[in-house]
Amino acid sequence: MSDLAFLVRGRSVDLVAMTAFNTFRDTLGLGDEIALLERDDVYVIENVDEGDAPAWIEACTDHQHWFNPNKHRFAAVLAHDGALEAVRTDGTWPHPWLRRLVQTDRPDLVASQRAIDDVLRAWLAVRPVDGHYAVPLLAWDLEDGLSPLPGGHWPDGQRVRLRGVLWTIVLRADSVDAASARAEELAVTRARRKGLLVHPHMQGYAPIGPALALEPATG
Repeated sequence: MSDLAFLVRGRSVDLVAMTAFNTFRDTLGLGDEIALLERDDVYVIENVDEGDAPAWIEACTDHQHWFNPNKHRFAAVLAHDGALEAVRTDGTWPHPWLRRLVQTDRPDLVASQRAIDDVLRAWLAVRPVDGHYAVPLLAWDLEDGLSPLPGGHWPDGQRVRLRGVLWTIVLRADSVDAASARAEELAVTRARRKGLLVHPHMQGYAPIGPALALEPATG
């Protein structure tokens, strides 16, 4: 058994992410310290048999509240289990998490994932820039982040799903640890002018992997 992660990205400009990015850069004065901000939807279904994954993926892509092929791109990925348990118990997110790409409508993702063998890095598709890191942070609503599956043609409609928002902050930093710490400082609201993306009294959050160094390829 594995968890099935269903990742969704809009085809057009994300106005929410763009507004937040401009607030970081201009209103909060980060300037070129922050290079990019991405926002994706993530749905995680627990304990999916790998042989049943195609049926689960079909149900996910058919669910209009999750995915509209005219507006979105998606990737369905088998993941190591433990994510939902981490949410239930305020525990540690599994690492590594995303394990194997099963299906996607992004040709670039298939090609890049073959080349670099890292599903998350391939999904993010962030342009390499010396001295910058991509920090992925998943946030979910504390009240209904975990809830029963909505109506649909699910192989098992009694399962629980996690719904979250994956924020990816691309910033300049001196090290992986410094990038991770700075991204959390920017994301999680601790004071009126500190933290913009996650309200810790209403949302849970977790890094879903270490900061990714964005060195350009050499050779």
